Order: sequence, then structure tokens, then C-alpha cells
Amino acid sequence: MRALCVGLAAWLASSAFAADPAPDRVRDRFQSESTCVTWGDVPTFDATAELEIGDGGGHGGSLGWLRFRPAKGGVEVLSIQYRSRIIGRGELPADPVPVAVKIARLPNEAYAGLLKDLAVVSSAKLERIRRNSALMTTGDFWSQVRLTAGKETPIDLDWAGYQGSRGEPDYLKPKTAVGLAGEAVAKSEFKEYTLTAADRAWASAKFTRDGEKHTISAAQPTAFYWWVNERSIATVGFVGDAAALPTLREIAKGDPKNRCVPAAAEAIARLTK
Repeated sequence: MRALCVGLAAWLASSAFAADPAPDRVRDRFQSESTCVTWGDVPTFDATAELEIGDGGGHGGSLGWLRFRPAKGGVEVLSIQYRSRIIGRGELPADPVPVAVKIARLPNEAYAGLLKDLAVVSSAKLERIRRNSALMTTGDFWSQVRLTAGKETPIDLDWAGYQGSRGEPDYLKPKTAVGLAGEAVAKSEFKEYTLTAADRAWASAKFTRDGEKHTISAAQPTAFYWWVNERSIATVGFVGDAAALPTLREIAKGDPKNRCVPAAAEAIARLTK
């Protein structure tokens, strides 16, 4: 199987993608000893499509949302970054606002390039190479990418868990997409920003939508999403609006031993004061 995958990749490099180095640059990120990668047709995404990125590190105490929204003269990139008060065994100084909100502008050409890269990512077809052993690490992370164009959602990938060979076919595409998005804005100048009512409405809608996917509305998070859920709850308490309250109130009805429950109560208090 491995020989077949490598041979196919080499053929693709010399034919379908040879005229454009950009797909090769993206495709190289999928080289793996654990996952067989084949490639389908590369779609074309509308330049006005809106992109959402979510990422975080379980042990790192982080969670971040990025929203790429095409606007006049460029693409607005809204960054919402949460940092836990407690990371690992060390307690951070008390921070009344552990959420940083910033905004930057990305040139249309750079965003078009990012969409092109994401189109290549979406064309990947992944299958685990079955072995008698598996590799698992202690690095847990969350990667999410969602692209919407009107009523269509051509990309909607979401994964949380521990990096390892068995989970790689499931996380490789969202993880790669998150990395590409981060590189696209790495040199952008992010500035402090005050959220508008529309921004807060978007944040609440994202929180609710993610909650349905991660089952946080029932206060019983899907395995490995528990810390994503807890930090999302804390985040929306700072950046959301009243539209998030129904989901938060449902969570608050759960077992107090579930860490999402006190987090929801705190978020409710912030949004209703």
C-alpha cells in the first residue's frame, strides 16, 4: 500500500500539478508513513467566500477563532484568542479579560492564494495504512476550518484529540488548513479592536453551531472536545451576545462537577450584567 501511495504521488507531481508549484507546496505537507494520500479534482472557491478557523492546544491552555471576511479594499481578519488562567501545573496571574480581540486586513491577492491552497487540501483523500502498531503522542489539539459561500459550505472540518498515526487521516486536512491560514496572516499587523454588534452576533452563532457539533448543549462533550467546549464557553462570555444564552443556560443545568457548568454560569453572568 505504501509503495502504491508513493508511486501515485510521484506521478501526480509530474503530471496534474506540474504546471503550478502551489499545489506541490501544499501537497508536500501530506507526506506520511501512516496515511495513504490520493488526490481528486481541485475545486475553485469563490473569492467572496468567508473562512472560519478554530485552533487550540489542550495542554497549552489556548483557543483561538479567526474569521476572514472579504470587504471593500481587502479581507478583514478578526482574531479572538483565549488563554486559560491555568496552564499545566502553573497558575497564571488573575486576568479579568483572558480574551484578546484584534483585527487585521489581508490583501485580496493573499486571500485568493489561501483559498487556492485550501482547495488543494480539500481535494485530498486520506486512508490509514494498517499496521500492527500505532504511534500516539501526548500532544492534544483542536483544528477547525469552515468555508462558506452563500448557502454552500464547501469545507467543514473539525477535529480534536491527540496527535497519532491512527487519527492522522481524520486530522491531517483540518490541521494543514489551520497551518496555512496562520501562515497567510503571519505578517499581518493585528490591532486592538472593539467588537461590533454584528461581530458579537457572529461569535454567538459560531458558538451555538460548534456546540451542536461538539454536543456541549447537553453538557456532555464528545470525547477530547471537553476542553474546547469549556474554553469556547468562557470565550463567548466575553465576545458573544444574548443569542448565546439559550445554549449556555442548557449547559448550566448539568452536573456541577462538569467544568463546563460553572464556566457557563460565569458566561451567563457576563452577558446579562
